[in-house]
Amino acid sequence: MQLKCEHRGVHATFLELDITAEDNIFIYKLFDKRDDFPFSIVRMPDLTGNIPSTMFYGSIMSEFLRIARCTLLLKDFVPRAKSLFDRMVNQGGTKNKVLRQIRKAMLRHPEPFKKFQTRPDVIISQITG
Repeated sequence: MQLKCEHRGVHATFLELDITAEDNIFIYKLFDKRDDFPFSIVRMPDLTGNIPSTMFYGSIMSEFLRIARCTLLLKDFVPRAKSLFDRMVNQGGTKNKVLRQIRKAMLRHPEPFKKFQTRPDVIISQITG
């Protein structure tokens, strides 16, 4: 295996994270190279497929938590979470059931959301608005 230096300075991507050092703080958010592809990619289950609806909706909760855990700033979290919300509604989920999973994630696992210093209802309105 050959080690290649792909980044220099205060910014790098590593293991699905985009990391920037600002004022001696590491600002991290999700990085997905598929976002730059010139075509669409199916990333999450589609409810019209042959899977139970509980698996479909459960994947929403786990992905929402992953985004929260891998993102430091609210301004970086909201676009990713909104994209997940829109994608899952477009792939067959009802808005109410998708929102129920998001609320459930925030209630059962509040720790990843504390760093945003914003009430859950405000975060949800930003995601759905």
